[in-house]
Amino acid sequence: MFLLGKGWPVFFIISWFTSLIKAQASPENPFIWQILAEYDVAESNKTKMYLAETSQKIYSQDFQTVFENKDRWGYNERLVIDFGDGCPQTAIDDVESLNNNWATSPAMMSQPSIALVERGGRCSPWSDKISTVQNLSDKYALKVSGIVIYDNNRYNDSTFIQESTEDVSYPKWTSTLPDYRNIKYMTDNTIDTGSTFVAVYFVPRNYIDYLNSTLIKKTLTMNGTRQMYTQLTFSLGENNFPSSSDPSASTGSSTTNNGQDDENTWDLERDKRNYIIYSVTAAVIMILVFVITRWCRAFARSRVLQDVEAGAAQGNLLMQESKGAVIPFEQLQHLGPIEKYGEATMLNSTCAICLDDFESDYYVRVLPCHHGYCTACIDVWLTKKSSNCPICKYDCRTTLQEKGLLVVEQTEENPMDDSATSASTAPEVHIEMEPVSHPNQRDNPATANNNNAQ
Repeated sequence: MFLLGKGWPVFFIISWFTSLIKAQASPENPFIWQILAEYDVAESNKTKMYLAETSQKIYSQDFQTVFENKDRWGYNERLVIDFGDGCPQTAIDDVESLNNNWATSPAMMSQPSIALVERGGRCSPWSDKISTVQNLSDKYALKVSGIVIYDNNRYNDSTFIQESTEDVSYPKWTSTLPDYRNIKYMTDNTIDTGSTFVAVYFVPRNYIDYLNSTLIKKTLTMNGTRQMYTQLTFSLGENNFPSSSDPSASTGSSTTNNGQDDENTWDLERDKRNYIIYSVTAAVIMILVFVITRWCRAFARSRVLQDVEAGAAQGNLLMQESKGAVIPFEQLQHLGPIEKYGEATMLNSTCAICLDDFESDYYVRVLPCHHGYCTACIDVWLTKKSSNCPICKYDCRTTLQEKGLLVVEQTEENPMDDSATSASTAPEVHIEMEPVSHPNQRDNPATANNNNAQ
């Protein structure tokens, strides 16, 4: 219904824009931005100067993404390091030799880098080559975050197109890529995405030959304290380049602190992601608190209902029974009728027994003291535990007695009065005692005289 109404122009524009992006670059068929970056190692290892005259966009149908990793987010500008065939026999000395001993230079090690690896050589599986590059990068802190596997075969029908970075046009391919140049049909493509932590791309051999003859050969010599490096950026769908890295706005003599700009850009991107993470986490916590609160209230209410159901059989409330001062169940309606909370007049808004907040449709029983309770709670309380109000301790039997509906039986008299009455009505008892001669009294003259006198 939305597409048939006013929303179809918006849908058409979005579809057209999406197709335009895919025509320019796609995750499967990226284009490459290449440029020379010069560092003055005497001043800073991170401050680089772009040589704008070397900036180009390169398009080729043979440019293929093997594993994009995190490159879809962009900001994947990397300095080139040659790793040869990248087989397990490759050592750091071999890498240094291939890069004129600049692979472990401070400027190179301070920037993200991309490894050039030849297909074939001493080993065939791409997984072995990727593992070798990752291990050397971790061991020597080379900061390799991307790998370019280039074909070891040259094909006459494999071409690439060079354009200026200021040119907004892009080529369109009229035919499909042949199977023998498609990475999907290459038997040595054994990449294991579970153990691959870098982006991996595939390019034709003729592009690497062009790169070696133009940019890379210029990086093999040093001009005083200045050293040049080849920088490659694989674009998976961007229309333009990051403003901090676009050399079209600067000349070859201008210097930009691109390293600092890249760090700021990454910080902004990281802040955006953190904001999303924090927002989702806060929402989840709020939902959990709401669910737990509702569950606790429902659990407390169910406990009271269980006590009501078990009260007749067990004769208790809260596992306890009191004898004597209770109200018969049939008198509860005379004590206080059942009514809805929204229509009742009472002093409290929470049941003091189950601690549940009353709602307008809750049925409550209001005692003569104007304190109200859930009917399930107060009925068991008055009939099984006590006739007193749980809040103010008002004895509800008083109201029933005043109405003549309840007679309190006297079950115990004062024990002090009973003992006094028993003492007053007891018969008199006279006891006559005759003197008994004790053996010791025979030797006592005073005692003997008293006996004779009697």
